[in-house]
Amino acid sequence: MSYYAQHTLDTVVKSIAIIGGSGQIGRALCEQFADRGDWRVTALARDPNQLAEELSPKVVTRFVGDLAEIQDDILVNCIGAGDPERVRAMGESIIPLTEQYDQAILDVVKNRRDALYVFISSGVVHSAPSESGKDWYTAAKKQAEDRHRKYADLHIVDLRLFGFVSPYINLGGRYFLSELFAAIRDGREFLVGSNEMHRDYVHPEDLSNLIELCGANLPLNRGIDVYSKEPVSRQEVLDAFVEECGLRYRAVDSISLDNPADRKAAHYFSTDQWAANIGYAPNFSAKEAVIEVWRKMKTMSRP
Repeated sequence: MSYYAQHTLDTVVKSIAIIGGSGQIGRALCEQFADRGDWRVTALARDPNQLAEELSPKVVTRFVGDLAEIQDDILVNCIGAGDPERVRAMGESIIPLTEQYDQAILDVVKNRRDALYVFISSGVVHSAPSESGKDWYTAAKKQAEDRHRKYADLHIVDLRLFGFVSPYINLGGRYFLSELFAAIRDGREFLVGSNEMHRDYVHPEDLSNLIELCGANLPLNRGIDVYSKEPVSRQEVLDAFVEECGLRYRAVDSISLDNPADRKAAHYFSTDQWAANIGYAPNFSAKEAVIEVWRKMKTMSRP
């Protein structure tokens, strides 16, 4: 049992390292854990000085090259492309990049067997192999999870996100929510694909709660699907923002938008709620998460 799991929440300051702290998921987790008061948070990034200016002063920032020196209870690997357009541009190079940082973190936890390694994986690991054999992003996630299962004696959890939303979302990205929020910010008509889809968007509070629960329920070595209280349809999101802020939108042929995010399955969310076995009970539905994050974004100064 880990040092973390042996102590009650009110008798120990726990520590967590977020590797890839400058991305949407990493930044959101840094803020979540820093706000809890009983966590020491370290964010690792390529430019720690710039990140320090953007995060809470409660978060210690370090260069990602210092990874071998990390001594935290939980290490969360948030390194990734972060946007479907960038994934497409990276191509096959995403596989060695994923493996490089994954192996570096594995080397740390091999020497600290009481630590928990949390790998931010994806719901795409459930998908069938691509006929073209060139779905490099899916391959990278599947290879990482296969690698982790070979270390059955280590605490490793692969959290499979099907969707996530935070105030740090890239408004220049090609996700549905990125483009929606950017259109609202700019006061312009939103062009949206005509095909309906159902998605799950997890709130940062729920993701951070699940990570904390994983740390309190060691030993663990498995993949875990992450889910909200309830997924949402694209139309429900559009209707909500028509009511919330007078959104103007027009449905067009999805092919004309050339949006790689639209190529996922029409229904992309998990029905596997194994996480409930360790006490996970999400506080937000996907719709609630999207609305709550948008309202917070309006109070923040960001591009």
